[in-house]
Amino acid sequence: MEIVRRAPEDIFDHFLNAWHAWPKAPESGVAFRSALNPMRHKDYIPFVNLCDYEGGGCVRLRLVGTANVEFLGSDPTGTSTADQIVVGNPQVALHRKVVANIFDHGCGVHMVRRVPNQFAREWIYETLSLPLADKEGCTNMVMIAAQIRTTDGQPHEYLPGSFRLNESRICSIDYIDLGAGTPPPEVLPAETEDAA
Repeated sequence: MEIVRRAPEDIFDHFLNAWHAWPKAPESGVAFRSALNPMRHKDYIPFVNLCDYEGGGCVRLRLVGTANVEFLGSDPTGTSTADQIVVGNPQVALHRKVVANIFDHGCGVHMVRRVPNQFAREWIYETLSLPLADKEGCTNMVMIAAQIRTTDGQPHEYLPGSFRLNESRICSIDYIDLGAGTPPPEVLPAETEDAA
């Protein structure tokens, strides 16, 4: 049994402020991914994933933070959400719509999900996703900062591989205006619980 490393409490504010300070692509206004210097964010970067956009609301994990790898129990680098992470989830269409909106609208998104664990309890999986542009100004990557907490105040104990993201339930979706507006708010299924 191990204890999960906890992300800094201000991880979302930290990266949102950093994103706004980074140089932007002239046409889209999206921050250049080259501005992300891991050494300047060393306390936060273990909880960050960088993903390449494949289209259709799917991404491929290019880099996975070390704390996230520890929690998952394996390294998913190189895998795609098209065929692994959200397979079998009844909310897959909503997941993909949210991801597509990040790239279609150049917006950020704060999402909260409930994820079951091996103790018949749940974790709250909270993420901040921000779009990034390549040197040509094409928005084709997303940075995802993650924070995991328990619903019952118990320690973050886990067994490797027990984090079942494909069984997660979306509890809230909040788009973030980064300068180009946001899509309309999402309407969540009536049975979805609010974890906030």
